[in-house]
Amino acid sequence: MKKIILTWAFLCSIANLAIAQSDNLDYRERLTFGVKIGANYANVYDEQTENFQANPKFGLALGGFLSIPIGKYLGFQP
Repeated sequence: MKKIILTWAFLCSIANLAIAQSDNLDYRERLTFGVKIGANYANVYDEQTENFQANPKFGLALGGFLSIPIGKYLGFQP
């Protein structure tokens, strides 16, 4: 499952780079918004070498962004 997710993320990244190179529009002076998504894989490790069982957890992070231009080379993105 982990290999499938990593392969999918890699292919999406490569596709995104290819599309980004062909875009000739200048978005620096436009108000833009979008969606962000991320993944997290966390585990706990015991430093005392005691009998400690922890289950790794997979999580998703979802959010959005708004890009507010202040000038041609300066902007604010909450």
